[in-house]
Amino acid sequence: MSDHLLWRALTRADIPALVRLLADSERVDATSENYDEADLAEEFDDETLDLATDSVAVLEGPDLVGMGVVRARGLVRDVHVVELWGTVQPSHRGEGVGRGILARQLHRAAALHAERHPDVAERIVVRPYDHCADHVKLVKAAGLTPLRHWFDMERDLSDPPPDVPPLADDLQAVPYDRGRDDELRLVCNATFAAGFSAVEQDAEGWAQWFTGSRAFRPDLSHLVLHHGRVVGFLLSYFYEADAVSDGHEEGWIGQVGTLPMFRRRGIATSLIAQALRDFHAAGFSRAVLDVDGGSDIGGLAIYSRLGFRIARKRTSFVRTLPAR
Repeated sequence: MSDHLLWRALTRADIPALVRLLADSERVDATSENYDEADLAEEFDDETLDLATDSVAVLEGPDLVGMGVVRARGLVRDVHVVELWGTVQPSHRGEGVGRGILARQLHRAAALHAERHPDVAERIVVRPYDHCADHVKLVKAAGLTPLRHWFDMERDLSDPPPDVPPLADDLQAVPYDRGRDDELRLVCNATFAAGFSAVEQDAEGWAQWFTGSRAFRPDLSHLVLHHGRVVGFLLSYFYEADAVSDGHEEGWIGQVGTLPMFRRRGIATSLIAQALRDFHAAGFSRAVLDVDGGSDIGGLAIYSRLGFRIARKRTSFVRTLPAR
């Protein structure tokens, strides 16, 4: 590793340089993940993130050549999930920078476990894309093991929308309603409670990353009610940086789900079909989402039947620390 590199924490003043670093990485890695300054400012606004302790920046002179963030979101019940995110300037890969960043992240993740939730197990997660061979090799060399596969899926909106049966008479599809936001948060938590790496959202996290996100599109989001209470939902997002980068305006299906006792009634399928119609009417060229390949509710098969195709695959590599 070069001995002339400066290692320190990220600061908000690094945001412009970080945008450039992430753009340089994306041109090589082709993950379809793009960020502008407003996106990163929103990331740094997260009150659960302490940049001074939970981030690392690597500089060569004035140039930012590597970064890493350690993030733990949401409420903790049976497991403390900590996610690691980072990248290295392509021209500096193979020099040990990524190895150094990951080592610092793993050390900080273990410290977070000891500081905040030592009474439950901790799952440290890195999710490299499978086609980014150097990233996969890096996490394997650090001793993390593959546990779960995830798929980015896309659907061309020029294709006709799918024909789906109407909802039953006791179910009512309605537009997203801000007044139901806390009810929706609780329904979302209950819907995914048994899912892999499910993180229960508190009110602050929900506002930061879901319906309070700058990318959230309430006009393209819908709920399904049963006798006046929410039993299903689909939340949509639009990311400006992606549109600027690749020229495609994409509608993102962020969260779609149904309370367990109302599954197998076509609610999610109906919501997705409505979203596809909405996205097309809004002028988007494609619909995109990511899905857990091991989901016990068959999300991958559902999306495939509705015309989505797999664009990219990523794998969760994990290290588990036991409760103390």
